[in-house]
Amino acid sequence: MKSTRPLQHANMNGVRAHNEQLILQAVRKHDGLTKSECSQLTGLSTNATSVIFKALEQSKHIVRAEKLTGRIGQPSYRYRINPDASQRIALHVGRRCAELACIDFAGQIVTSVACNHQFPLPEAIIEFVQDNLGAVQSSKAATTLHVAMPSELWSWADAFDAPGEALSVWNGFDLCEALQSVATFDGVVVENDATAACRAEHLFAPYSEETNWIYFFIGTLIGGGIVLDNRIYSGAGGNAGSFGPMRVPSNYVGDRLLDHASLSVLDRMMQSAGYEAHTLYRSDEVWLLAEDLVSEWIHRASAALAHAVVSSLSLLDFEKVVIDGCLPASIRDRLVQATQEQLAVSDLQGLEQPTVVNGSLGRHARIVGAAAFDW
Repeated sequence: MKSTRPLQHANMNGVRAHNEQLILQAVRKHDGLTKSECSQLTGLSTNATSVIFKALEQSKHIVRAEKLTGRIGQPSYRYRINPDASQRIALHVGRRCAELACIDFAGQIVTSVACNHQFPLPEAIIEFVQDNLGAVQSSKAATTLHVAMPSELWSWADAFDAPGEALSVWNGFDLCEALQSVATFDGVVVENDATAACRAEHLFAPYSEETNWIYFFIGTLIGGGIVLDNRIYSGAGGNAGSFGPMRVPSNYVGDRLLDHASLSVLDRMMQSAGYEAHTLYRSDEVWLLAEDLVSEWIHRASAALAHAVVSSLSLLDFEKVVIDGCLPASIRDRLVQATQEQLAVSDLQGLEQPTVVNGSLGRHARIVGAAAFDW
């Protein structure tokens, strides 16, 4: 008969790892906690919390930030995340841009290099990494490269005016192998960029009591993510929350969410009005110059987003909707407000209206989330 001891030991290690993640997340979200505060928030016993705090302090994942005096009993300390505990190199491959960065354990960008392109091609991305890796590499950084990019990058080429034949080279292309062959990475991890952005919001946004929410990231196209019971739900194929193909009713051409709530839609509207192609990706000032077009797009996008939220509510019982993306903060504020207003006049019979809030990381969410793959 096989011994059960190894299994029990593995289970205990799994519980310990889960509890460590729970504490790290709590400390991150609250920008510092005492042991007693963390015990109350997480529901872990005082003893278990103390043991894990000691281990995390020894491993330098957390540091004592300040001594609290004037309380009954022994003085206590507030602990915060140690940014230098870990650094990672991450790459974002987008439909209109690419970024390579070094990210610290607190989710801050240490160094980064970015470039724009009309559409991404493998050889250009490999060359971009080769040319700029030295500029972002750090002696503290781990040797695994974390990559965030759209799933099936060759799909929906017509939705952002890219040549489908050129993008088809991505179909079957092994980016992991190609990147490992040009740099000294021990490994390469690739995941959906919107899922990575959702993780960044989950880990690094200020504390919120909601534990079930959906996330929209508005880029050239729109994607997103799902958080259930305070955990990222990625689905069987890692693409849960890919809201772009979701069908929504509209008075405009197109019946998918990506046909209305994507930057490519506004880009085409601006080109038709005489603006240079893709200029909205290069300058925030143009958003102010194109106010009439931006207002029309906000109305169109918010109506589509409200429909997507209602459809999602019929399947998932969530309390909050987070909207982020590659757009100026003032425009995002208006889009969030407009979506909330659209929801207020939607048919929500049998459903509970969620709150709609701003995302916290903006255009950097995808690359920060990629670096934080298992943080």
